[in-house]
Amino acid sequence: MIDAHSKKAALRARLRAARATLSDAQRQEETAATTTAVLAWLAAHPPVALAAYVAIRNELDLMPVLAARWAAHERVFLPRIVAEELVWHPVRSVAELHPGAYHIPEPDARRVHAAIPPPGLVALVPGVGFGADGRRLGQGGGYFDRWLAQVTVPITVIGVGFSCQRCDDLPLEPHDHPCAGVILGGSWVKPVAGPPVHV
Repeated sequence: MIDAHSKKAALRARLRAARATLSDAQRQEETAATTTAVLAWLAAHPPVALAAYVAIRNELDLMPVLAARWAAHERVFLPRIVAEELVWHPVRSVAELHPGAYHIPEPDARRVHAAIPPPGLVALVPGVGFGADGRRLGQGGGYFDRWLAQVTVPITVIGVGFSCQRCDDLPLEPHDHPCAGVILGGSWVKPVAGPPVHV
C-alpha cells in the first residue's frame, strides 16, 4: 500500500508536469479569468486585510490582483521566508519587493516592517493541487501549513491555481490545512461558504 508521503510525491510530479505544459494562451486566459473572479469576490466581500503570494515555478500569477489593490491604496500582506517560517509584511507597491530566499520576490524588510495579519484576513494561497473539498497539496516545504498551524484568529484561506491543478484524490495528513474556498482557472471549485473560519 502506498503511503501518503509517496502518493503526494507522485501527485506533485504529475500536477507540476500538467501545469508546465499549459500553453501561453491558456495560461493568460485562466490568469485573466481568475483575476476577474477574485477581484469580484473581494468587492462583494471586502476583507479586513488581504494576504497573497508572488508566483514562482509556473504558479498562477496574482500580480494583477495585487496591482489592483495597490491602485486602490490597499496594502497586501506578502510573505518573507525567515528560518523556514513565513513572516508577513503589509506591502504597498511592487517597489517594496526584492529578490529573497530561493530568488522569490519578497518584501524588503528594510523598507516595510513585519506585522501579524489581523483577524478577518483573506489569504490567497498557492499550491500544486487542490480538491473540491478544499484539500490542498503544497510544494512540499510545509511553509503555508506551518503558518496556518500557528494562526489563532478567524481567517479565510482561498486556494488559487489553474484548472489542471484540480485533483479530488489528495491524501490528507494531520498537518495539512484545507482551504475554505478554491478557485481554479477562474471558476470556483469550492465556493466560500460563509464568514472567516478559524483554521
